[in-house]
Amino acid sequence: MPKTTRKAAKKPAANFVSACVSIIILSLLQACAQSSQATVRPPSVFNIGSPQTGMAQHLKDFEVFRVGMTRWEVDALITQFPRDGGISTPWNLRLTHLSDHSLKIDIDLEITQRDPADHDRAVVGRYDKVIRVSKPYVQRPFDD
Repeated sequence: MPKTTRKAAKKPAANFVSACVSIIILSLLQACAQSSQATVRPPSVFNIGSPQTGMAQHLKDFEVFRVGMTRWEVDALITQFPRDGGISTPWNLRLTHLSDHSLKIDIDLEITQRDPADHDRAVVGRYDKVIRVSKPYVQRPFDD
């Protein structure tokens, strides 16, 4: 009798496993596609609708500076308003907001002390008076 050759049939369990793997891969691809299409919202810092949140609050924070303050009073606020980099002089300060270093304010001071032995060079004193406070403005921070 001649021998007959039979084709080896795939087992049903192997078909089931490959179908499950295909479904899992398709599900993962769909999840990745949906997450990449999510909308990006801007940070709440730029929400100026409410006067107590975001940029409006940062601008209001600068209102603490007034004409007539002393340098000593201004220096006491340095922890909340650090100095900006760049060239500085005894009669001018440029301060930034702690939360947003691109928000700045300029303060001009009247020098009360001068050194006569050094060609009347301005001497920084704690009782120098603030004579002008600029409006807050936006500028890229300086790095020294």
